Amino acid sequence: MNAITPLALLEPAPVSLRSSDGLGWNDFAATLLGIRAGAYRVPAMAQHRVNVHVGPPVRMNCVCDGRRYSRIQAHGDADVIPAG
Repeated sequence: MNAITPLALLEPAPVSLRSSDGLGWNDFAATLLGIRAGAYRVPAMAQHRVNVHVGPPVRMNCVCDGRRYSRIQAHGDADVIPAG
């Protein structure tokens, strides 16, 4: 049998290492994710996000609205991703 595996099953899944869930915070949340190398699709969300890279430098490639971006993402670099 020749089955086709959906792309979503091939993408590595981030692992939640720590979270503010259950702390009773209002209008703010924080999560520390362990993310393996690979390609990820980031869905639109109703909330704004601030991503901060924690760890050794990595090459990051991004496509957003048809434009490509590439850079070395170093410890402490932040990305602001607006809702929508």
